[in-house]
Amino acid sequence: MSVTTIHFPKLGHFWLDSGLVGLESMLRIVDTPAEINVNEAGISLTGEANEIERILYEAYDALVKQYYNVSTKKQRDDTSSWNFYYNLENDVFEAFPKRKSVGIASLIFDKAARKTGSQVKWKSKPQQFEITIGEKVIKRKRATLPNSHSYLQERLDTFLDKNDLNAGPDGGLLGNGHNAVKPKRKSKGG
Repeated sequence: MSVTTIHFPKLGHFWLDSGLVGLESMLRIVDTPAEINVNEAGISLTGEANEIERILYEAYDALVKQYYNVSTKKQRDDTSSWNFYYNLENDVFEAFPKRKSVGIASLIFDKAARKTGSQVKWKSKPQQFEITIGEKVIKRKRATLPNSHSYLQERLDTFLDKNDLNAGPDGGLLGNGHNAVKPKRKSKGG
């Protein structure tokens, strides 16, 4: 493999140069044999092309994890607003808190979380019902699984009742992954 250098120059533009500061901080947490040179002219990465591409993707993933795909304290504490997915590998339903962008990231990318795994459409859209749990009558959203997944229906209803959750999202049962806020990454080149 040949050695390549990629240079991200300082441009004298507040927002773009601030991005260099952010890139540098994310590169610090990535393990790499590539050489990272930071000076008044910008940031340079020197190493094998595939290694440079890998560390840039890892830096991107670290950025998303730290600033874009975050649950606030309120979202973590209010477990009744959590969502869930079916983990096929472990054959269990797993709950997770809602997620959102935080800080300056929310000004740049303030879009809804999207699925990271698969999704099975409900047989019928979730509808609100009154359900009795113990002596308490509460309103809950429930949905019917399609015939292909009907064997999970009783376990799903029990899981929702036990965790005080509503069926959702309206699009269907999430499978093998929670929702995540993650801007699309694009790269050009070979």
